[in-house]
Amino acid sequence: MRTMTIHKTALRLPKDLHQQIIDASKTSGISMNAEIVTRLKRSFERDTSEDEKKRFEKVVIEVLDKMEKEGTISYKK
Repeated sequence: MRTMTIHKTALRLPKDLHQQIIDASKTSGISMNAEIVTRLKRSFERDTSEDEKKRFEKVVIEVLDKMEKEGTISYKK
């Protein structure tokens, strides 16, 4: 079984953001901490997805450029 090390962190939040977290946690039916952790995790997953998308686009462009040089296809960039 894998154990997770938890680090306690105090945050200083603008009043309006704090209220948004309270409201979101009530709507979700979870604690404020769980709401913050969930949203942070999602933001990192989204960043990873964007990085993967950029890498994929780069590879596709490289393949298309190579095919165009070989005369296999013609495309506009």
